[in-house]
Amino acid sequence: MSTNDCSLSDHEYRLAGIPQELDATLRRRAEMEGKPLPQVAVEAMARGVGIELVGSSGFDDLAGSWVSDPVCEQALDAMREHIDPELWP
Repeated sequence: MSTNDCSLSDHEYRLAGIPQELDATLRRRAEMEGKPLPQVAVEAMARGVGIELVGSSGFDDLAGSWVSDPVCEQALDAMREHIDPELWP
């Protein structure tokens, strides 16, 4: 599968005659992934022609990448002790 930059172009497609099953599947996937329908459709088209889009329009690549760091946690806990509860209820 080739890899291409995910930067957007000015090209716009308006498609007619989308089979009902494809429409329903794309809409379900968009709902499940919490993405806009056009984004899911573009991703599906890219996969269909063997292109893997690189990059993202958000922080999807960071999801699930958290690594616990005890030193960082200690520092955050120390900061939390100095939060004024009247300013930040």
